[in-house]
Amino acid sequence: MSKRILIADDDEKIAYLVQTRLESRGYSVITAKDGQEALEKVESSKPDLLILDVRMPKLDGDQVYMTLHSKPETKNLPILMLTG
Repeated sequence: MSKRILIADDDEKIAYLVQTRLESRGYSVITAKDGQEALEKVESSKPDLLILDVRMPKLDGDQVYMTLHSKPETKNLPILMLTG
């Protein structure tokens, strides 16, 4: 089973670029367009890694990080912060 990576970025071009690179290396990729969707997809898909844009609508990357870090079930999720 391949590792699942969630990419949370409101810039579709950046998300697509990262997604295609990761998929070409065998990873399973899920995407979210804003911070709220990212939180929902973390809960529903249980990714192995979150690539998180700093600036996003609804909730920014810092808010998503703090929310995930405060919950026992997601506090150890590896998060890679991404910014343009």
